[in-house]
Amino acid sequence: MLTFNTITICGHVGNRRIFERGGELTMVKLSVATNRKRDGNDETTWFDVLLWGKTAEYAADNVEKGDAVIVEGSVNDRKDEQGRVWKDVHCRQLVKTATGGGRVS
Repeated sequence: MLTFNTITICGHVGNRRIFERGGELTMVKLSVATNRKRDGNDETTWFDVLLWGKTAEYAADNVEKGDAVIVEGSVNDRKDEQGRVWKDVHCRQLVKTATGGGRVS
């Protein structure tokens, strides 16, 4: 049986953190919010999106808080020091949609 782990998120960037080591870009972490109506109320869901390589370079140079983006990636679990499990999205493709921006794979 074929199985796969993939997620597509269409939302807006909240925070952008750039991680460097020795002056070199190593990773970019985006917080991406999605919104929906549930029982007549607005509900926001936040995703932590991790980017590396050319996708991270593109995000560091072109993506800012408030930008509309489409993210395609896989969901991965991460445990913190208290044993809580967090869901991270490891980005394979990022599209900035607010200004008709570019696509990076």
